[in-house]
Amino acid sequence: MKTFTPTSAALLLASTAAIAQVETRIITFENEGAILSGTLYLPEGHSGAALPAVVVTGACATVEEQMPRLYAEELVEAVYGGADGVVGLIEIGRAAQAASGQIIPAAGPEGAEGVLMPMDGYDVDPARGTIPEYDNQWNRAIWEGWLTYYPVSSAGQLTQPLAIVHSDAATIPRGVEAFLQGFAGAAMLEMFEAVTQFDFYDKPEDVTRAADTMARHFLAVPAQDS
Repeated sequence: MKTFTPTSAALLLASTAAIAQVETRIITFENEGAILSGTLYLPEGHSGAALPAVVVTGACATVEEQMPRLYAEELVEAVYGGADGVVGLIEIGRAAQAASGQIIPAAGPEGAEGVLMPMDGYDVDPARGTIPEYDNQWNRAIWEGWLTYYPVSSAGQLTQPLAIVHSDAATIPRGVEAFLQGFAGAAMLEMFEAVTQFDFYDKPEDVTRAADTMARHFLAVPAQDS
């Protein structure tokens, strides 16, 4: 029996294709007795297979053709670069594989060029993540496997008791909830409020809370013979 309670209904269901290359459909569905409607954006010539997506809503007293449509277009381009952006990264990855790998810096300060993550903070701070053991390397050959990996598809094959500590302010919280929706075993989700991905890495109070939660989980799980 699953004991987690999702904190949001933002299950991701749409496409990563660029807005200029999509078909739109008006859809309606029922949720807890209310009829909801919206516009579904699909890649042109979509086969009907399930796709990843994002839900975009607007402010009160507005319609979806106002800021929601604008943000939907901007988000696709900013996050994915559209379908062409994803295809381009996969092509870069395949070229790197053919060349037996192509290494670039994984992290650099904000504004740095030629690095995977140009941002200040944990990964470029010697007092935090930039320790001697960290080589700060990203192999571009990884792109295809990383972009096409979908862990939700394997959730139904896992049966061991599971506990996850996460936060709406950390990376891909809706992905965690989607994974647990399909998880075959007993699962618990502990969602912290306003804890970022980097807070989980080394902020003492958040590390302690997360570790304590996991310790309670492991102490409660009966020992099993190997």
